Amino acid sequence: MAAVSLRLLPTPALAPREATAFALAQPGTLIEVSSALCVGRCTLATSFVREAQAEGETSTWVMLDGSTPYGPDLLDAGIDPEALLVVRLPLAGGPHALVRAAEILLRSGGFGLVVLDLVTSVPRGSPAAWQGRLSGLAREHRARVVLLSSTPTEEASLGPLVTSRIEPHRRRTSNGFVLSLDPLKSKGGPRFEIVPSFHTPPDGL
Repeated sequence: MAAVSLRLLPTPALAPREATAFALAQPGTLIEVSSALCVGRCTLATSFVREAQAEGETSTWVMLDGSTPYGPDLLDAGIDPEALLVVRLPLAGGPHALVRAAEILLRSGGFGLVVLDLVTSVPRGSPAAWQGRLSGLAREHRARVVLLSSTPTEEASLGPLVTSRIEPHRRRTSNGFVLSLDPLKSKGGPRFEIVPSFHTPPDGL
């Protein structure tokens, strides 16, 4: 089944203590987008790519075969395909191959945002090891690393080096969807309310 990546509508003017989720995704940090259900993860990650592109950054999305995103939905969401590299790795490689690919891409210095799909599996062993390498490269190249996970709300984040963890929740409206975000973790970042974002589904949904 094709993954659904909803189109992002213009964000209303923000009050002084409000911000979009992208404000939590500061350069040089690891951000986890988690949900035990497949609700809103791809939509939120897509909005991160769109906002990074608006800042003039090139992004990459690293995943195993069979994972999201779905290309036409990205185009519908306003993503510039010329500024997004999608990397699909064989299933046999597992999560360690995903992390190695992300390290290579970060080391190149050519990407301001790396989305790493760890929804189906997470590297075994100490999370501080692989997260330390990603975090160090992110700081060196002023890049954002977004980790997609299926971690349930009541469980801890993927590891100690995750700076921010966000859980999306999607609610249907008469003309689309509202994506609200629950900030489950924020280390040393700004304190504000994350405003909901409004989306319309692809044609035919």
